[in-house]
Amino acid sequence: MTMKTKYLHFIRTLAAVAIVTACSKSETPTVFQPSIVDMTYSTAVVQGLIFAEGSSPVTRVGVCYALKSTPAAKDIYYFEYPAIGQTGVSVVESDAKGGTVKVKLTGLKADTLYYVRMFAENAEGTTYSYPTRFSIEGRYVEAASVFGNGLTIAWKGLIDEGETIVLSYTDMNDRQKSVEVSGSDNNTNVLDFKANPSYAIKSPSGQLTASKNIEIKAEKRYTISGSAPCIVPIVDYDIGGEGVGYHDNDPNNNGGSSYRKDLGDPNNNVDISSGLDIGWTDAGEWLM
Repeated sequence: MTMKTKYLHFIRTLAAVAIVTACSKSETPTVFQPSIVDMTYSTAVVQGLIFAEGSSPVTRVGVCYALKSTPAAKDIYYFEYPAIGQTGVSVVESDAKGGTVKVKLTGLKADTLYYVRMFAENAEGTTYSYPTRFSIEGRYVEAASVFGNGLTIAWKGLIDEGETIVLSYTDMNDRQKSVEVSGSDNNTNVLDFKANPSYAIKSPSGQLTASKNIEIKAEKRYTISGSAPCIVPIVDYDIGGEGVGYHDNDPNNNGGSSYRKDLGDPNNNVDISSGLDIGWTDAGEWLM
């Protein structure tokens, strides 16, 4: 065997060792950061991706999550990077072992910050994704405005099935009144409002949460008397919607202004321009 032949044989041997080493390299699964694809008042659906199984089949897939306020948390990394076996960390597994994976979390609390990571295991170990944080917003007031004696409220956030909203206020006769509002309503109008609006959430068993005051975003009240002139802007027509505060033959807002909607009034299909003029009128249309 010549020196050149020996050298080539040595190179081939090294290459074969390298190939065997590469093929036998231990790899855990590759997992992508999950996202929240659906949410209710107490549940969330987490979706993630098992991109590669690694050097052996995936045997376990799921998510682990924790509250930011987990009592066992020693530092920020404890609750932001929840892992299997940690105190205060919940684990929900999936039957899927690869590709797109969805896991449903239940028993969650509104207005609480959660951190969730997807994980996948094979014989070589466990891989965790980068954490995703989310919270479920409970029912709250997005905007509340007064038009004359009418109060209009736009609601946002989620409410549990069977729960209702109890709206309280002082009416024009200085009486304290309460109105129960369906949890499915996104907007509420009352026509005899004077002051002091507040609300609470009522459970199916009748229990009420602590009352919260409602901040009025805008107040459009005009006093008409024989001794002083009063100009009421046409865009401050009465609340109540189609057939009550106005009638519009065309359900579209051709003017494009969101003036009323921004004040919490969903009845924004009156044709209001960006300059707060009303146009595109037709025979038979009216405002109150």
